[in-house]
Amino acid sequence: MPTYTVEFTTREGPQRGLFTIDHDRELGPQVRQVLEELRQRGLVIEGGPTDELAVFWNGRELDLNRSASEQDVSPRRELQFRMQPRRREAASRAPAPPPPTIHRILLPRGAYAALLVGFAAGLLAWTATLPFRDLNRLIPTYARLDLLAGTILGAVVGAFVLGGDAARRDERIARGAALGVLLGLPGGAVGG
Repeated sequence: MPTYTVEFTTREGPQRGLFTIDHDRELGPQVRQVLEELRQRGLVIEGGPTDELAVFWNGRELDLNRSASEQDVSPRRELQFRMQPRRREAASRAPAPPPPTIHRILLPRGAYAALLVGFAAGLLAWTATLPFRDLNRLIPTYARLDLLAGTILGAVVGAFVLGGDAARRDERIARGAALGVLLGLPGGAVGG
């Protein structure tokens, strides 16, 4: 039976040892026997409590359920024993995608942003019309009061909506707000 050089790492650093491996027998029981011999010598391969042993030859991981001859392994190169995370745990450690939330299912974020901006604009426009709630010399009829309120509402809502849209797209906010005022003024006046 051929003798292999086995490399492994303990707390003291990298180590080597010579062990006999039968080419025609499954590697798993032989590797466990090597580990037992190392344990009897007081050597423990460095790794975590959830790690498992992997055996490499010429940079390739070996299947411990097959023999060395089946995997074209020869004693010309050393065997490397390494501890590595278990495959099942490594797959389970990958972050799970977040569960879909209701707002992602129903509407995209931009739709909610437009609703909030429109609501804020309407609230501000309504507040801006409060000083004009009574008739006076400048506003002698309710028709003119409605026209003024509609014009203010259209201008403020247009400025907020197009300015907010420009902000979400990282464009110039002032330009978007100005365009909103230009479009909102006549729209609000027609509505008023």
